[in-house]
Amino acid sequence: KVHSVAWPALFEPKLLLCAPKSIGQNKVVALSPRGVGAIVPVAEHDDDEVQAEVFSLDGLNDAGKLAGAAWTQRGLHLITSFGKMLQCDGHSHIDGRWACQAAEHAPLPISAGNELLAAAFKEFPEDANAASQGPLVALVLRNFPNVAALYRSIDGAWHPEGQVHVPPHSGSRPGLSFDGDDLLITLNGGEVHRRPMARGEVPQFHAAAADGTTREFCSACVAGQGTLLRLALRKGPSSALWKPELITMP
Repeated sequence: KVHSVAWPALFEPKLLLCAPKSIGQNKVVALSPRGVGAIVPVAEHDDDEVQAEVFSLDGLNDAGKLAGAAWTQRGLHLITSFGKMLQCDGHSHIDGRWACQAAEHAPLPISAGNELLAAAFKEFPEDANAASQGPLVALVLRNFPNVAALYRSIDGAWHPEGQVHVPPHSGSRPGLSFDGDDLLITLNGGEVHRRPMARGEVPQFHAAAADGTTREFCSACVAGQGTLLRLALRKGPSSALWKPELITMP
């Protein structure tokens, strides 16, 4: 289904973040590459229209466009196309502004002249003591668009953790996000590939809807009730503008 959302005008988000279960809120954040965002409650009933609450991220400056983000227990965690990492504390904005600052992590291992197409971040549990439970990132580089490289932070440095194949995609970028120990890869056509990080687990595939509507799918996340939500941009019938849609599909 397509959720009924009153979106802000001229808003083309590319990232979708589901609220962490720990905060007990059934909401998502949609973010544009330039740092304009909207908080959207996920309606419990199909006929309920909800109002998107618009805000802007403060502190991006010259860090680059957003390549990936996560809504963690601390707040929003951002990764830019230049490999910069930022932390935006809290679970909401203040008067339309959400303050962000440089995250306390070592620089990501990105060679000079390269850029990130997509990224995902997974924080470590609050009670984690083992080094193997440090933060995990998945990075898709512009020069290698069919590989998501995995790195884990150990003792203040990023160490290779493996890589995941990214299926061929017609869009400019795939969407990446973590759901627990699984990496979700969203393709332009709406397909979502679930790649487990644990050995022995079987990959899964979530098909796209075939309703004839022209959409560009950008991102996906899993809400607190285990519902897979997808973010798409739909072209208007008589306009060059693309409008966001929040979609629930099996």
